[in-house]
Amino acid sequence: MINTIYKSNFIYFLFFLNQISSIRYFLNSSTFDKNINFFYAYLFLSCVIFYFMVSKKIIDFFLNDYFFYTLLLVFFLFLVKFYPIQDNLKLMMQGSDQDNCYMDILENIVNKEKFIYSTSYLGNPCSTGLLSFLFYFPLLFWKGYFAIVPIIFIFLFKQSNLILLNDNKSSNLLSLILLSNLVFLELAVSGSDFISISISYLAANIFLINGFKTNNNIKVLFAFILFLFFFGSRSIFLILIFPLALVYFTKFEKKKVMFFFLPLTFLSFASFFLPYYLIMPNFFPPFHLIGKAFWHLNNIKYFLIFLFFLSFFFKNLILKLIAFNFLLSILLILMIPLLLGGISGFVYNINDLSKWEELNYIFIFTPSLLIFTSAIRKFNLK
Repeated sequence: MINTIYKSNFIYFLFFLNQISSIRYFLNSSTFDKNINFFYAYLFLSCVIFYFMVSKKIIDFFLNDYFFYTLLLVFFLFLVKFYPIQDNLKLMMQGSDQDNCYMDILENIVNKEKFIYSTSYLGNPCSTGLLSFLFYFPLLFWKGYFAIVPIIFIFLFKQSNLILLNDNKSSNLLSLILLSNLVFLELAVSGSDFISISISYLAANIFLINGFKTNNNIKVLFAFILFLFFFGSRSIFLILIFPLALVYFTKFEKKKVMFFFLPLTFLSFASFFLPYYLIMPNFFPPFHLIGKAFWHLNNIKYFLIFLFFLSFFFKNLILKLIAFNFLLSILLILMIPLLLGGISGFVYNINDLSKWEELNYIFIFTPSLLIFTSAIRKFNLK
């Protein structure tokens, strides 16, 4: 067992993976004229600097809580200043429209509109499920709430680290690595809920594992339900609850797993279907995500056929993998479909990668990748 993950060479590999996902920023940024060479330079320089800081133990100075929380405060002030600037881009029909869906839905509810769902100012159908407002209801009182959401979930990421790794310095280092991700910074400023979705999946699993290991601690298990509810608020992610439950069946008592997953799955589906039948039978855009998923599958249908036959021939090996490495299986449930979506987007936008929006999907599994691989490496967890 490696006592401190940040003292192992594995931390360089994690940092490298984290920096690779930042390629989307360079492909899409007019600042760098969409020149991929700037990404290569950024990747090289950031890895060299990180290696120097870790190998010379300079990094130790930045791994105390005082520095970490000071950095969070500075980051919050940064978001308070720059989020409104980004949000005002909608006046010029630019920027990210994802955050506006939350505001539009709330305003439609308050104004008792016939249809609470609508399209964004860029014409995109809102994909925000009603359970999303478990964490976004403060928008009713403070429109600048988007500026604090990334801070809340980075803090949650740190606490999830502590629960699983039981090492404050490693927890702070992984949190700082996530904060250094350029896609994370871009999503934070634009008010995207990709940050809250990605860390909710991670937190839900860590709380459930910890709850089962501590004789069903009620508070911990309630936290699992809350975060998995929120994760499932996107209809496309809701379908991942089924394979996730199957993985838990291999590790814990089946009755306990059924007790949590059955009502959670039923209520999550009800949050989509009941409004559809009772409130807005003619218009319910969140279901468009299912159609989008099939569109992605069609783009890579031959690759999927190959994967299907491959998995058929190696099904016993796959089952052994699930039984052998529990945490890796949880990670792959989220990682594989998002990678496939990213590949599909690459195929579709091969002639102009600046439009490769699906590359942002990589960030959704990045928090889980950082923590679960660290736990597997540190404790040889299964």
